[in-house]
Amino acid sequence: MKTEMDTQIISRSPAIMSGAPVFAGTRVPVQTIIDYLAGGHPLEKREVNAEFVTTVPEVGWAGIQNGDLLRLAEEKFHVFLTNDRNLEHQQDLKRRDLAIVVLVAASNDIEDLKPLMPAANETLNSVSAGEVVYIRATSLQKDPLV
Repeated sequence: MKTEMDTQIISRSPAIMSGAPVFAGTRVPVQTIIDYLAGGHPLEKREVNAEFVTTVPEVGWAGIQNGDLLRLAEEKFHVFLTNDRNLEHQQDLKRRDLAIVVLVAASNDIEDLKPLMPAANETLNSVSAGEVVYIRATSLQKDPLV
């Protein structure tokens, strides 16, 4: 019988994130969650149902844009959630090891985005690298790029 002590939560490998401690089975650095919690952001208030959720500023990527931002994101994450409707027209996303979920709302205010979250959370479980999925208030449009 496996006990809690037998389950590895943190792993380290030179082949993953240059050897930084990560949550086992992911490319999410442990330091990211420590910084997140230290910043006073309680996890239970997040609307996104995923193993780990962070924002561009929280990982220190504020000011990084376009292809550079996507390159960083695909090294650490499997899904990139954004409200940038032009992203797929500006970047060659089918070559990325990253799925893109675009929230289409009247603004980026939480009140406008919150109604889209049930559909976004459902999509997170099925979207694959190279796909772009648009989440709109009235419909879900899935556009595979591969």
